[in-house]
This record gives sequence, structure tokens and C-alpha cells, in this order.
Amino acid sequence: MQCLIELSQEDRLAQAVFKNGGHFYLLDFILSFNPSAAGDAELEKLNQLSVSACLVLGNISGIYKPQNEPLTSTEEKLQSALAQLLTKGNLERMRQQSEFQFIGGLTEAYESNESTRNELASFIRSRIQAHQHSQQEEPDTLSFTFSAHQQELQIDGIFLRYYIQNPSWRLQNARSFVCKLLAEIEGSTQQTE
Repeated sequence: MQCLIELSQEDRLAQAVFKNGGHFYLLDFILSFNPSAAGDAELEKLNQLSVSACLVLGNISGIYKPQNEPLTSTEEKLQSALAQLLTKGNLERMRQQSEFQFIGGLTEAYESNESTRNELASFIRSRIQAHQHSQQEEPDTLSFTFSAHQQELQIDGIFLRYYIQNPSWRLQNARSFVCKLLAEIEGSTQQTE
């Protein structure tokens, strides 16, 4: 895993990892985390691999970079894909928590919504298969939306319903969020008139 981090620091190699779907392999490891592995040496090894995959993914996507450090084009693409697959809120949690805490929280969230986890796991495995069997390159933009999220109102990638339920969440760019929310309200108002 450390080798992948080091190799991905070179933008050309990071681009190759992205184009060949390396982030899907890492996400597959992350989703295999088993919170009830205590005492089972084999499962504990797999959990450590999940945590390591999270560390690699955070590094190659630039999530662990300081906020003031610019992202490469590949890091931007990876973060965009991860925001769709894990949501922007989870990306923010990934920045703020240790890998173990992040994966534990993600696993806990998916335990309460098994269908969402299964939908994500199925999509990830389909992307892995596409790369293994056809040498298909990953497009720069990802087209994936959870079926449960298709009816949710999203503002700048943030689900409004969840934000209202958790008003203590810190917004990355509050001004942009409020402007886009007002534009959405204005657009909705004009449609009903």
C-alpha cells in the first residue's frame, strides 16, 4: 500500500491509477471492513488492509493534503468521484478522522442502510470487472447516484434534509451553499407559478 502511495505522487502514475480504476479496488477493500473481527486473526488482517486502503485512497486523492495546497487534476477527478460514491459529508469526515474511525463510522452508517451499501458495492464491483475484462479506461466524470438519493434535494453536494437534521455540520463554503440554496428556492418558486 505504501508503494502505491509513493508511486501515485507522480501525477502521470496517479493518472494511470485513476484511469485503470485503482480507486475502485481501494473502495472494495474499505467496504469489506468487519467491525466484529475482534479475536479472529484473519478478519483482523483484512480490517487492517481496509484501513490501509483508506490511507492510500486519502493520499492519492489529495484528501489528506492541507486545505491551502492546490490539487492536481487527477486528485480533483478522484475527489469528484469519491464525493459521488461516498458523499461530500463522508469526504469531510475522512479529512477529519483517523482512517479507523472513518471506516468504522462508514460501516456503521451502511449497517443501518444495507440496500445503499449493497448498491455501492455492486457498482464498485461492476467497475472493477469492466477494468479487468475490457481494459476500459475510467471516464473523467462518474455517473452514479444512489437510488435513495435521487429524490433528495442536494445543494452543492450536500443533502439538505441531512443538513437540517445536523445543523452543527460545518460547511466548507457557507456562502456558496446559501447562494445555491436561494437559487434553488427561486427556481422552485418560479416553476410552481
